[in-house]
Amino acid sequence: TKATIGLIDQTKPLINDFILSIGLEDANKPRMWIEIDESGHKAAMLAFYPSFEYNSNESDFIFLLDRSASMSGECMKELKRVMHVCLNNLPINSTWNIIDFGSNYSWLCIGPQSSSKESLNKAREHVNNLTPSMGGTDLGPALRAALLTSQQGKLRNIIVISDGELADVDNCLEVGCNFNVNARIFTIGIGNNPSKHSLRAISRVSGGIAEFIGPGKKAQKRISEQMKRGLQPAMANAKIMWGSDDDILSADMQAPTQIRSLFNNERLIVYGLLDKKMYNFATLNASVIGSEVSCRVNCYSSSNLQGNLIHQLAARTRIRDWEEGSLSSDKLKSELLKQQQKQQIIDTSIQYQVVCQFTAFIAIEKRDPIEQMIQKKIENVEIEKLLVKEIVDELEYIEWEIEQDQSTKIKRHDSVKNRLNDLDEIFDQRDNTQSESISDAEEWDCKFDEYEEEEEEEGEEQEQEYHQKQQQQQLQLQLQLQLQLQIHSVILILYNQFQLQIHLVILILIHNHHHHYHHHQ
Repeated sequence: TKATIGLIDQTKPLINDFILSIGLEDANKPRMWIEIDESGHKAAMLAFYPSFEYNSNESDFIFLLDRSASMSGECMKELKRVMHVCLNNLPINSTWNIIDFGSNYSWLCIGPQSSSKESLNKAREHVNNLTPSMGGTDLGPALRAALLTSQQGKLRNIIVISDGELADVDNCLEVGCNFNVNARIFTIGIGNNPSKHSLRAISRVSGGIAEFIGPGKKAQKRISEQMKRGLQPAMANAKIMWGSDDDILSADMQAPTQIRSLFNNERLIVYGLLDKKMYNFATLNASVIGSEVSCRVNCYSSSNLQGNLIHQLAARTRIRDWEEGSLSSDKLKSELLKQQQKQQIIDTSIQYQVVCQFTAFIAIEKRDPIEQMIQKKIENVEIEKLLVKEIVDELEYIEWEIEQDQSTKIKRHDSVKNRLNDLDEIFDQRDNTQSESISDAEEWDCKFDEYEEEEEEEGEEQEQEYHQKQQQQQLQLQLQLQLQLQIHSVILILYNQFQLQIHLVILILIHNHHHHYHHHQ
């Protein structure tokens, strides 16, 4: 869908900010999209919003609080804040208990407690005194203890509050899969960087949902939703039926394989890799408190897409299911399926370019022929040829100044160098002249002596000029110092006179004041 937004009066500029709100009509309407890639393979994405009626019966809540060393500082403050909100939102006629866990675990109460004022005050006092003093983060034993003590025929809701830095994630996943019939695990991640992957995996395999609350963020809405989910009954036998107008088919690869959680008026996303079969609809069937819940979605021609985005999302969800081991409700069967599907997971990862624990990818850049030609031309360019083509401005000679103490030596050196060059030219001329006589040689020697005498005289004159300049500079410095001293002395004299005059004025004023005072008396 495309839309264009314009100003009513386009001659006037937009001065103030505006807010564009885009809403989805019938947001809770079930939908189905079919995506077709280049090879004709199909993948589907289903969005269900199941709705069913239920009675809020008594519920049992067990809070597992992380007191490991990683919870020190702001994390422990956040845990206390979140736990107080949980206690304030505890449903009426529900029971509760608290387990503190770290390297070991401990119960606050021997058995479930009612939600009376006295018992909740006891829980609040315990929360206020919590400290991160229980070492490591071993959630598995505490989780197993909470699940084993659940009452027969009564659904237990376990709420884990932690930063997610768990040392035994695999053990927690195994416990969650084995006890998902009698209990559900809801997780609440706190802190700046909670381990979202671990907390979501634990809640997903047990039929719960994970929520995350950042530091200082409002916790009331998210915690209230978790408590409402705890009041809802558990669903069973949830399945997706894929079909066409002619027959009921099965997806080649559905993700997630098992649908463990289903909550009233909450979205459920399911993917399917459909090979090249044609699917027109899908139906979600589940059993909730003895009654059947059914939700059907249809696929229309306008819902057909081109690309591979849904293919990759389906592949990633399938790989995640395999890694978490949630392939079957039976543990032995799940392990067997995991071994059998290992090669299938590798093939899926390679086909859809989604990384898993057995694959890795290398990115290779491919350029078209035009880019390659440009690159070759750039590589074959010689710097010397480019410089020859460039127009370089020739600057005129700029004189430069040197320090005064070196000027004489440099001038003298230049003078000697020039004279030596003259002598070299003279000697070259003499060598080239073969008809020279001894008298000519004597004449050249005399000229050489004259040059030496002239050079010595000029050197003496330059040294005298240098000494004279130094004497003049010293004399100028002495005069400047004398002048500064005279000015300083004059300023001191004026300052003392001014200060004396001020004292006299003050004394005269004081005398006049006393005189008027006595006269008044």
